Amino acid sequence: MNSMNDSHISDGDKARTVFVNDLNVDPTNFDISTERIEELMVSGQNCMIDFLKEQ
Repeated sequence: MNSMNDSHISDGDKARTVFVNDLNVDPTNFDISTERIEELMVSGQNCMIDFLKEQ
């Protein structure tokens, strides 16, 4: 990970952190569609599955 969002995370913490693709949804956007919410949930699930496979 080389994004700005993880620049404050130590290497040790990175090994224990699941990075989830936010699909470019603004974290302050509280008016997203049900479909987009479901896409975010699937993104989180897929990222968790990938993380666990690497362990």
